[in-house]
Amino acid sequence: MERTVSAPEAGRGFDELLDSVARGDQIVVERSGEPVAAVVPIAVYRRLRREEFDLFGHARIVSERANLAEDEATELALEAQAWARGKLAE
Repeated sequence: MERTVSAPEAGRGFDELLDSVARGDQIVVERSGEPVAAVVPIAVYRRLRREEFDLFGHARIVSERANLAEDEATELALEAQAWARGKLAE
Protein backbone atom coordinates (compact mmCIF):
# COMPACT_ATOMS: atom_id res chain seq x y z
CA MET A 1 0.00 0.00 0.00
CA GLU A 2 1.21 3.51 -0.72
CA ARG A 3 0.62 6.29 1.74
CA THR A 4 1.77 9.84 2.23
CA VAL A 5 3.18 11.38 5.39
CA SER A 6 4.55 14.79 6.25
CA ALA A 7 8.27 15.17 6.94
CA PRO A 8 7.71 15.91 10.65
CA GLU A 9 5.42 12.87 10.95
CA ALA A 10 8.04 10.69 9.22
CA GLY A 11 10.71 11.96 11.58
CA ARG A 12 8.67 11.40 14.73
CA GLY A 13 7.62 7.90 13.73
CA PHE A 14 10.57 6.75 11.65
CA ASP A 15 10.88 3.37 13.36
CA GLU A 16 7.18 2.65 12.73
CA LEU A 17 7.56 3.92 9.18
CA LEU A 18 10.38 1.41 8.61
CA ASP A 19 8.23 -1.39 10.05
CA SER A 20 5.50 -0.45 7.58
CA VAL A 21 7.95 -0.45 4.68
CA ALA A 22 9.34 -3.83 5.80
CA ARG A 23 5.78 -5.17 5.41
CA GLY A 24 5.75 -3.92 1.80
CA ASP A 25 4.25 -0.45 2.10
CA GLN A 26 5.61 2.45 0.10
CA ILE A 27 5.73 5.83 1.80
CA VAL A 28 5.83 9.23 0.09
CA VAL A 29 7.24 11.95 2.34
CA GLU A 30 6.03 15.48 1.77
CA ARG A 31 7.42 18.81 2.89
CA SER A 32 5.01 21.73 2.74
CA GLY A 33 2.60 19.58 0.75
CA GLU A 34 5.14 18.69 -1.95
CA PRO A 35 6.50 15.15 -2.35
CA VAL A 36 10.26 15.12 -1.70
CA ALA A 37 11.15 11.48 -1.04
CA ALA A 38 9.89 7.93 -1.13
CA VAL A 39 10.71 5.16 1.29
CA VAL A 40 10.28 1.79 -0.40
CA PRO A 41 11.14 -1.81 0.42
CA ILE A 42 14.75 -2.69 -0.40
CA ALA A 43 13.60 -5.15 -3.09
CA VAL A 44 11.85 -2.33 -4.93
CA TYR A 45 14.91 -0.09 -4.65
CA ARG A 46 17.22 -2.83 -5.95
CA ARG A 47 14.89 -3.58 -8.87
CA LEU A 48 14.81 0.10 -9.83
CA ARG A 49 18.61 0.34 -9.65
CA ARG A 50 18.97 -2.80 -11.79
CA GLU A 51 16.50 -1.42 -14.36
CA GLU A 52 18.36 1.89 -14.42
CA PHE A 53 21.66 0.08 -14.95
CA ASP A 54 20.11 -2.05 -17.70
CA LEU A 55 18.68 1.03 -19.45
CA PHE A 56 21.91 3.00 -19.45
CA GLY A 57 23.99 -0.07 -20.26
CA HIS A 58 21.73 -0.64 -23.24
CA ALA A 59 22.15 3.01 -24.27
CA ARG A 60 25.92 2.53 -24.24
CA ILE A 61 25.65 -0.56 -26.46
CA VAL A 62 23.28 1.23 -28.84
CA SER A 63 25.61 4.21 -29.07
CA GLU A 64 28.52 1.94 -29.99
CA ARG A 65 26.57 -0.07 -32.57
CA ALA A 66 24.77 2.88 -34.15
CA ASN A 67 27.73 5.22 -34.05
CA LEU A 68 25.78 7.65 -31.87
CA ALA A 69 27.11 9.73 -29.05
CA GLU A 70 26.23 8.15 -25.70
CA ASP A 71 23.95 11.07 -24.77
CA GLU A 72 22.04 10.66 -28.05
CA ALA A 73 21.61 6.94 -27.40
CA THR A 74 20.47 7.67 -23.84
CA GLU A 75 17.89 10.13 -25.14
CA LEU A 76 16.58 7.53 -27.59
CA ALA A 77 16.42 4.90 -24.84
CA LEU A 78 14.48 7.26 -22.57
CA GLU A 79 12.04 8.03 -25.39
CA ALA A 80 11.56 4.30 -25.98
CA GLN A 81 10.99 3.77 -22.26
CA ALA A 82 8.36 6.52 -22.16
CA TRP A 83 6.65 5.05 -25.21
CA ALA A 84 6.62 1.55 -23.68
CA ARG A 85 5.23 2.83 -20.40
CA GLY A 86 2.50 4.65 -22.30
CA LYS A 87 1.58 1.44 -24.13
CA LEU A 88 1.42 -0.47 -20.84
CA ALA A 89 -0.95 2.12 -19.41
CA GLU A 90 -3.41 1.77 -22.31
